[in-house]
Amino acid sequence: MELKQVLKIPATFFYSMIINPVLYDASRYTGHRVRVDQLQGMQYTRKTSENNDDKITITKVIPNRNYTYTSEIGSAKTAVSYVLKPIDAESFQLIYSEKTAATSLWDRSKEKVRQFMSDNLRKRNLRRIWNQIEESY
Repeated sequence: MELKQVLKIPATFFYSMIINPVLYDASRYTGHRVRVDQLQGMQYTRKTSENNDDKITITKVIPNRNYTYTSEIGSAKTAVSYVLKPIDAESFQLIYSEKTAATSLWDRSKEKVRQFMSDNLRKRNLRRIWNQIEESY
């Protein structure tokens, strides 16, 4: 799934809105304070609401430009990327992508059904959240 949206707020503001929860989670699950420059390459495991272990690996961090991570739950691996392309000082284009791969037949089947059922809802929810961030500026 890929979404593109132009937001009329500074990229620095939006980036802080997505990276601050990451810093909180990383600090919480590693047990020590984490800075943005320490995130790339970091791994930690968090519990999901269904009490599953979610292994997070932060693969790319470029302040105010890119945040990419992978999430592994069981044999399902999801790669998520936020790319911020500045248009001017007060707006940018957000390119969000999410790709899921699974090794087991059962997980691949579950993922196909999930995509079929929830991709449009997920896209709507993401756009709503981004619009709320834009309005909060």
